[in-house]
Amino acid sequence: MSQVSFLKHDDTVTVVYDGNVRTFDRTSPQYDVIIDYLKTGRMDELPEYLNSFKKSIESKYEGFTVEDDIVYVDGKALPTTIGNKLQEFAKEGLPYKHILRFWTRLQKNPSRTCVNEIFGFLNNNNIPIFEDGCILAWKSVRGDFRDWHSNSILNRVGDTIEVPRNTVDDSRQSCSNGIHFGNFEYASHFNDGKGGHLLEGKIDPADVVSIPEEGNWQKMRVCKYTITRECDWDQPSCKLAVDENEYFDNDDDYEDSDIYDEDDDFGSDLDEDEEDCY
Repeated sequence: MSQVSFLKHDDTVTVVYDGNVRTFDRTSPQYDVIIDYLKTGRMDELPEYLNSFKKSIESKYEGFTVEDDIVYVDGKALPTTIGNKLQEFAKEGLPYKHILRFWTRLQKNPSRTCVNEIFGFLNNNNIPIFEDGCILAWKSVRGDFRDWHSNSILNRVGDTIEVPRNTVDDSRQSCSNGIHFGNFEYASHFNDGKGGHLLEGKIDPADVVSIPEEGNWQKMRVCKYTITRECDWDQPSCKLAVDENEYFDNDDDYEDSDIYDEDDDFGSDLDEDEEDCY
């Protein structure tokens, strides 16, 4: 009889038996079945159940493989939303290397929630990814290109803005401390006739801090971004890819960064319902 061990962590379950390590997330059809086996004391029956699935690699593409309908990059299973999109693009003959680069960058994000949810947020909001794996999103600013909230952060094309990550609220609270970017619809309607400018920004997935629930999950809070261009209010300059050297170098270090000064009391003097740094 096989010796079976398992580990349940958040939304994944890993089963180890006979030298095999099989990991399934909550979206996998096997997940609920495995949990049922464990709850009903039938753990020793798991090897037979799991071996009933063909374990050979079903597909192999440049940069990733697919096994049991799970996508792996360098042996690590991807979140289902990212894996499904990779397979979709590859099967249709579309470029998909930008998604792999996005995943590589995302590994530097310390938030497990962001790692698991950010691609679904992008997909649901039609937010594209640059060729180098960074995110393209939008924000509204005042007529003098300063932020609406504090009127202190200047957003010129080419500027890189950074605030300490620990000053950005990592919860789902709708209005709170942080710099906000959203999809085109949310950003373009933010000013509501106040005047101002609509800007396109470039965000490294590693610098996304949280996805608030406000506006039907249409915005995200970030701690660092680069302004790439000003957009027309009626039509975003929406591109899936740009030259990865156009705005910053390949060492992942933004150039000419404007570091936010903590002495500016980032949102500390505002009531909770007023705290929004869009």
